[in-house]
Amino acid sequence: MTKGRMRRDIVLEISSEARRSQTEARKYAGSCFIEFDELKAGGPVRECIAVVREGQFGKLEITFEDGRKLGLNGTSVGTLMRDLGGDTDDWIRHEIEVYAGSVQYQGSPKDAALVRTHSTKASSDMDDKIPF
Repeated sequence: MTKGRMRRDIVLEISSEARRSQTEARKYAGSCFIEFDELKAGGPVRECIAVVREGQFGKLEITFEDGRKLGLNGTSVGTLMRDLGGDTDDWIRHEIEVYAGSVQYQGSPKDAALVRTHSTKASSDMDDKIPF
């Protein structure tokens, strides 16, 4: 093995080890939820959906590509179903905007983190090639 090849192998090995360390560190970071107060102070954020699963209290929870999470209220679930469809697998890789809003809860307005989409299932389906 040449000296140059050996250095390259060592660099690749170190780079690979560094990537593993960064990936493994995420499990120790804890989960960071997007909160209403953050949205109210800093404005809306755009995030790309990575995972949708059932969270605490039987509500859906989205994990975004950056690792942050959002617990979905019924209004947000309805918005995502209307725009992206009823199958949560279809929501993956869609970018959504999370913003500070309000919902009616037991007859009174309540502050809430809400979502809006910038694409719809219909427009996603339109991207399919039409066979001739």
